[in-house]
Amino acid sequence: MARTIAATVLPLQEHHVSALQARGLNPELLVLLGGGTWLDGSRIPRVASRAALLSMRASALQQMARHEEAVSLLDRILSACPQHATTWNNRGNMLFEAGRAEEAVQSYERAIAHNPGYAEAWHNRASALAGLKRLHEALAAYDKALALCPQSAASWTNRGNTLAALHRREEALVDFGRA
Repeated sequence: MARTIAATVLPLQEHHVSALQARGLNPELLVLLGGGTWLDGSRIPRVASRAALLSMRASALQQMARHEEAVSLLDRILSACPQHATTWNNRGNMLFEAGRAEEAVQSYERAIAHNPGYAEAWHNRASALAGLKRLHEALAAYDKALALCPQSAASWTNRGNTLAALHRREEALVDFGRA
């Protein structure tokens, strides 16, 4: 299904339900493109920019384990909009999933540089650092993520795992309890 969407929907330019139906697609996928009308005649708001479409395509490629192509699409977005923290974060996720943790850390750092209050990027940076066995740095990044978003069960759990890896089991148990 992701292959169909990536190959058929995302390059599609038409904003008309009949064009989608002629290609054998569900008209509700028109939301990905924005504009046009539903079958009942009601207007569909234009919600997707070119960058959003490229980002969706990158996500589809990532789900198909085509990481290099996905990162390449995100790089295209970043060349036009280098301050877009969410795209830097997504790029880091794709690099991390591809086993390129050091490069992922750099992408997360770029996301944080553009949005220092981006708790998810701090969490992701911490996870990549933990994967690199840079546990003290990971712990500091989890602390920052939790300062920004103290209700994050994932950050508490991962911080606990990092503490356990540092043989600080009592503190780890406290964090697991907070998760």
